[in-house]
Amino acid sequence: MTHREYDLLLFFLAHPNEVFTRDDLLDQVWGADFLGQQNVVDVYVGYLRNKLETANGDPLIKTVRGVGYKLRESIAND
Repeated sequence: MTHREYDLLLFFLAHPNEVFTRDDLLDQVWGADFLGQQNVVDVYVGYLRNKLETANGDPLIKTVRGVGYKLRESIAND
């Protein structure tokens, strides 16, 4: 796991059951001075999903359509 993936995962774990927009995640994980594209969040969420998904296919990081992402409730409570 890369440093950025780890930072993103820690952020989700520190804020269980909260939905975050791409802008929220960019500000909190990449920093307010990040000059790249918003889709970097989608890419890194994809990397985390590939590394952390369970065999039953229930995603640990849920997409909240039209809003952003959140950590699945059961993982935050485990």
